[in-house]
Amino acid sequence: MFLGKSGEGKSTISRILAKSGYEYMGDDLTFISKNDAGEIIVDSYLSKMKLLNKKQEAKDTIDIIKDENVKYTYQCKLGAVFRLRRVFQRTGSFLQPADSHSESFSWLMDSGNNIKIQYHPQLWMETCETGASVPSFILMFADKETFQPGMLSDITCKR
Repeated sequence: MFLGKSGEGKSTISRILAKSGYEYMGDDLTFISKNDAGEIIVDSYLSKMKLLNKKQEAKDTIDIIKDENVKYTYQCKLGAVFRLRRVFQRTGSFLQPADSHSESFSWLMDSGNNIKIQYHPQLWMETCETGASVPSFILMFADKETFQPGMLSDITCKR
């Protein structure tokens, strides 16, 4: 799961990974919950992808599943959490482990679904607490030209 603010590269990375063989689950919104076994499950929201068009300084919308014929899935277990941070040096993208379990917990809480927080705050806190137990990283993202999908292969898995 990639977390980050608008413009930090969530859509770009999602597209690169999908075109590299990873299953696409959306680039803008996903839902997490705990199943009966206590595992964190991610449900997809498959919508058209919005990518920044630097020439027009606006976002273009594409249907990545239809137009680029990528594999997709509706649900999976949470395998890792990546907090995106945009870096503007041409040194390439790199991973940095999260400082602590509480840092990962904070990322999940901050990205939360307002409905769950408002109506089920204890359930949302428990979900984030369990979610924070998966490997968590800061992904310093430079640009699509220097991003190498293989840097995630030991952490995530293709099906």
